[in-house]
Amino acid sequence: MPLKSAQNYGFTLVELLLVITIMLIMAGAMIPSFNGYLKNQSLKQAQERLKSDLRSVQNKALTGALYDRTVLVGAVQQPVTHWGVRFNNNSRRYDFFIARATNAAQFATECANYALADRFQNFEELPEEMIFKSPTGCLYFSFLNGGISTSVTTSPVYFGYSASNAAGNCRSMQFNPSGLVFNTNVGTCP
Repeated sequence: MPLKSAQNYGFTLVELLLVITIMLIMAGAMIPSFNGYLKNQSLKQAQERLKSDLRSVQNKALTGALYDRTVLVGAVQQPVTHWGVRFNNNSRRYDFFIARATNAAQFATECANYALADRFQNFEELPEEMIFKSPTGCLYFSFLNGGISTSVTTSPVYFGYSASNAAGNCRSMQFNPSGLVFNTNVGTCP
Protein backbone atom coordinates (compact mmCIF):
# COMPACT_ATOMS: atom_id res chain seq x y z
CA MET A 1 0.00 0.00 0.00
CA PRO A 2 1.44 3.34 -1.00
CA LEU A 3 2.06 5.96 1.64
CA LYS A 4 -0.11 9.06 1.47
CA SER A 5 1.83 12.28 1.41
CA ALA A 6 0.88 14.87 3.95
CA GLN A 7 -0.69 17.96 2.42
CA ASN A 8 0.15 21.30 3.90
CA TYR A 9 -2.81 23.69 3.87
CA GLY A 10 -1.01 26.67 5.46
CA PHE A 11 0.67 29.73 3.99
CA THR A 12 4.35 30.07 3.55
CA LEU A 13 6.07 33.11 4.95
CA VAL A 14 6.77 34.37 1.41
CA GLU A 15 3.08 34.18 0.46
CA LEU A 16 2.06 36.01 3.63
CA LEU A 17 4.60 38.79 3.03
CA LEU A 18 3.46 39.10 -0.59
CA VAL A 19 -0.19 39.58 0.45
CA ILE A 20 0.76 42.13 3.13
CA THR A 21 2.86 44.07 0.59
CA ILE A 22 -0.02 44.18 -1.91
CA MET A 23 -2.43 45.39 0.79
CA LEU A 24 -0.01 48.14 1.87
CA ILE A 25 0.40 49.33 -1.73
CA MET A 26 -3.39 49.47 -2.18
CA ALA A 27 -3.86 51.33 1.12
CA GLY A 28 -1.13 53.80 0.16
CA ALA A 29 -2.87 54.50 -3.13
CA MET A 30 -6.22 55.14 -1.40
CA ILE A 31 -4.99 57.58 1.27
CA PRO A 32 -4.60 60.60 -1.08
CA SER A 33 -8.06 59.93 -2.53
CA PHE A 34 -9.57 59.76 0.93
CA ASN A 35 -7.84 63.00 1.94
CA GLY A 36 -9.32 64.71 -1.14
CA TYR A 37 -12.74 63.32 -0.25
CA LEU A 38 -12.48 64.72 3.29
CA LYS A 39 -11.49 68.17 1.99
CA ASN A 40 -14.41 68.14 -0.44
CA GLN A 41 -16.83 67.19 2.33
CA SER A 42 -15.48 69.98 4.56
CA LEU A 43 -16.06 72.49 1.74
CA LYS A 44 -19.62 71.24 1.24
CA GLN A 45 -20.32 71.49 4.96
CA ALA A 46 -18.93 75.06 5.09
CA GLN A 47 -21.07 75.96 2.07
CA GLU A 48 -24.22 74.65 3.75
CA ARG A 49 -23.40 76.47 6.99
CA LEU A 50 -22.84 79.76 5.13
CA LYS A 51 -26.12 79.31 3.27
CA SER A 52 -27.88 78.62 6.57
CA ASP A 53 -26.36 81.74 8.15
CA LEU A 54 -27.44 83.88 5.18
CA ARG A 55 -30.97 82.51 5.41
CA SER A 56 -30.99 83.18 9.15
CA VAL A 57 -30.12 86.84 8.52
CA GLN A 58 -32.77 86.96 5.80
CA ASN A 59 -35.32 85.59 8.29
CA LYS A 60 -34.34 88.31 10.76
CA ALA A 61 -35.09 90.88 8.07
CA LEU A 62 -38.42 89.20 7.20
CA THR A 63 -39.53 89.00 10.83
CA GLY A 64 -38.44 92.56 11.57
CA ALA A 65 -35.81 91.69 14.17
CA LEU A 66 -34.37 95.01 15.45
CA TYR A 67 -36.75 96.92 13.15
CA ASP A 68 -37.31 99.47 15.91
CA ARG A 69 -33.59 100.34 16.17
CA THR A 70 -32.01 103.51 14.81
CA VAL A 71 -28.50 104.19 13.55
CA LEU A 72 -26.63 107.43 13.20
CA VAL A 73 -26.58 108.62 9.57
CA GLY A 74 -24.69 111.89 9.30
CA ALA A 75 -25.85 113.70 12.43
CA VAL A 76 -29.38 112.25 12.48
CA GLN A 77 -30.71 109.02 14.00
CA GLN A 78 -32.51 107.07 11.24
CA PRO A 79 -34.56 103.84 11.47
CA VAL A 80 -32.83 100.75 10.11
CA THR A 81 -34.04 99.31 6.81
CA HIS A 82 -31.82 96.25 6.25
CA TRP A 83 -29.86 93.43 7.76
CA GLY A 84 -26.41 93.14 6.22
CA VAL A 85 -23.66 90.55 5.91
CA ARG A 86 -20.07 91.60 5.24
CA PHE A 87 -17.59 89.22 3.60
CA ASN A 88 -13.92 90.03 4.14
CA ASN A 89 -11.44 89.04 1.42
CA ASN A 90 -8.64 86.71 2.60
CA SER A 91 -10.40 86.24 5.94
CA ARG A 92 -12.45 83.49 7.56
CA ARG A 93 -14.79 85.99 9.16
CA TYR A 94 -18.19 87.26 8.01
CA ASP A 95 -20.10 89.87 10.01
CA PHE A 96 -23.81 90.54 10.59
CA PHE A 97 -25.08 94.09 11.06
CA ILE A 98 -28.11 96.35 10.72
CA ALA A 99 -28.12 99.24 8.26
CA ARG A 100 -30.03 102.25 7.02
CA ALA A 101 -29.69 102.82 3.28
CA THR A 102 -31.85 103.79 0.31
CA ASN A 103 -29.32 104.23 -2.51
CA ALA A 104 -26.05 102.74 -3.75
CA ALA A 105 -23.85 105.39 -2.10
CA GLN A 106 -25.51 104.79 1.28
CA PHE A 107 -25.13 101.02 0.91
CA ALA A 108 -21.40 101.48 0.24
CA THR A 109 -21.09 103.76 3.29
CA GLU A 110 -22.97 101.26 5.48
CA CYS A 111 -20.67 98.48 4.26
CA ALA A 112 -17.67 100.52 5.40
CA ASN A 113 -19.34 101.39 8.75
CA TYR A 114 -20.55 97.86 9.60
CA ALA A 115 -18.42 97.64 12.75
CA LEU A 116 -19.84 100.73 14.46
CA ALA A 117 -21.42 99.91 17.82
CA ASP A 118 -24.94 100.87 16.74
CA ARG A 119 -24.76 98.57 13.69
CA PHE A 120 -22.64 95.49 14.43
CA GLN A 121 -24.58 92.47 15.73
CA ASN A 122 -22.49 89.31 15.47
CA PHE A 123 -19.99 87.37 13.35
CA GLU A 124 -19.23 83.83 12.23
CA GLU A 125 -16.17 82.21 10.70
CA LEU A 126 -15.46 79.66 8.02
CA PRO A 127 -13.68 76.49 9.22
CA GLU A 128 -9.92 76.50 9.75
CA GLU A 129 -7.80 76.81 6.60
CA MET A 130 -10.70 78.32 4.58
CA ILE A 131 -11.00 81.97 3.53
CA PHE A 132 -13.19 84.17 1.35
CA LYS A 133 -11.65 84.71 -2.07
CA SER A 134 -14.06 87.36 -3.35
CA PRO A 135 -13.47 91.10 -2.98
CA THR A 136 -14.59 92.47 0.39
CA GLY A 137 -18.22 93.50 0.21
CA CYS A 138 -21.68 93.40 1.76
CA LEU A 139 -25.03 91.82 1.05
CA TYR A 140 -28.27 93.46 2.27
CA PHE A 141 -31.65 91.89 3.09
CA SER A 142 -34.58 94.31 3.14
CA PHE A 143 -37.03 94.58 6.04
CA LEU A 144 -39.79 95.08 3.45
CA ASN A 145 -39.68 91.68 1.77
CA GLY A 146 -36.46 89.86 2.67
CA GLY A 147 -35.17 90.47 -0.83
CA ILE A 148 -31.66 91.59 -1.58
CA SER A 149 -31.97 95.33 -2.08
CA THR A 150 -28.50 95.73 -3.42
CA SER A 151 -25.14 94.24 -2.85
CA VAL A 152 -21.82 95.92 -2.57
CA THR A 153 -20.21 92.64 -3.47
CA THR A 154 -19.90 90.42 -6.46
CA SER A 155 -22.16 87.44 -6.99
CA PRO A 156 -21.14 84.72 -6.45
CA VAL A 157 -19.17 84.92 -3.21
CA TYR A 158 -16.19 82.56 -3.45
CA PHE A 159 -14.47 80.73 -0.60
CA GLY A 160 -12.06 77.85 -0.34
CA TYR A 161 -8.83 76.58 1.16
CA SER A 162 -6.35 79.38 1.77
CA ALA A 163 -3.35 77.46 0.47
CA SER A 164 -4.88 76.35 -2.82
CA ASN A 165 -6.81 77.56 -5.84
CA ALA A 166 -6.68 74.11 -7.43
CA ALA A 167 -9.73 72.50 -8.96
CA GLY A 168 -12.15 71.18 -6.37
CA ASN A 169 -10.85 73.46 -3.60
CA CYS A 170 -13.37 76.25 -4.08
CA ARG A 171 -17.11 76.74 -3.57
CA SER A 172 -19.43 79.69 -4.01
CA MET A 173 -22.78 81.11 -2.98
CA GLN A 174 -25.00 82.97 -5.42
CA PHE A 175 -28.01 85.16 -4.75
CA ASN A 176 -30.57 87.11 -6.72
CA PRO A 177 -32.63 90.26 -6.01
CA SER A 178 -35.66 88.29 -4.79
CA GLY A 179 -33.51 86.90 -1.97
CA LEU A 180 -32.83 83.41 -3.28
CA VAL A 181 -29.52 82.09 -1.91
CA PHE A 182 -28.09 78.94 -3.50
CA ASN A 183 -24.91 76.89 -3.81
CA THR A 184 -22.76 76.72 -6.90
CA ASN A 185 -19.75 74.51 -7.47
CA VAL A 186 -17.10 76.36 -9.40
CA GLY A 187 -14.15 74.07 -8.93
CA THR A 188 -11.44 76.73 -9.13
CA CYS A 189 -11.48 80.10 -7.40
CA PRO A 190 -10.93 83.15 -9.61
